[in-house]
Amino acid sequence: MPGMPIRPPSLPSATSTPPRAPRPCRTPGTAGRGRVSRAARAATAAAVVAAVALFAPARPDAQGPAARVTAITGATLIDGTGRTPVPDAVVVVTGDRITAAGPRASTPVPPGATVIDARGRFVMPGMVDTNVHLSLYGGVNDRYETLVRYNHRQADIVLEAAQLQLRHGITTVRD
Repeated sequence: MPGMPIRPPSLPSATSTPPRAPRPCRTPGTAGRGRVSRAARAATAAAVVAAVALFAPARPDAQGPAARVTAITGATLIDGTGRTPVPDAVVVVTGDRITAAGPRASTPVPPGATVIDARGRFVMPGMVDTNVHLSLYGGVNDRYETLVRYNHRQADIVLEAAQLQLRHGITTVRD
C-alpha cells in the first residue's frame, strides 16, 4: 500500500538475544531520515575536526615557540579552488597548520624544517564523501542477518571504516 512503511522480514538470530527494535530519531529536523549511530557521528566529527585543524588558516600565536616545522617539497599541489595545479610545489606545515604553500621558486623552506621529498606525488585537501556506509549493510538477502550477527561490534566496525576512509584521503563523510 502506498504510504505504508516497509519492514524488514524477521530472521532467526545467530545470537541468543533478539534484535532490538530501532528507536525513533530524536534529532530535531531529521524526521524520516533514519537514525545515525553514536559511533558514526563521532567518526564524522573526528574527520571534520582533523580537516579543520589541518586546513584552517594559521594563527601565529597558536603554534608556540616549539612548534615542529615540516616542508613537503616537489609534489604537484592541487589547492581545491579550481586553479591550475602547481608542479614542484612546497607546502610548509608548522605544528598542525599549513603556514605556506606555493611554487618552490617563491616558497622558501624554513631553516631547520624536516623535509619530505614528495616528487612524483600530489598534495591536495581532503576529499568529502557524502554517500558512505560506515556500518554493515550487506546485500539484499543478508542485510538484516549481518546487522544482527555483528551488532555487538558495530562501534568497532564504524571506527575501522572511518579510519579506512581517512587513509584514502577522505577527511569528511556523511553516513
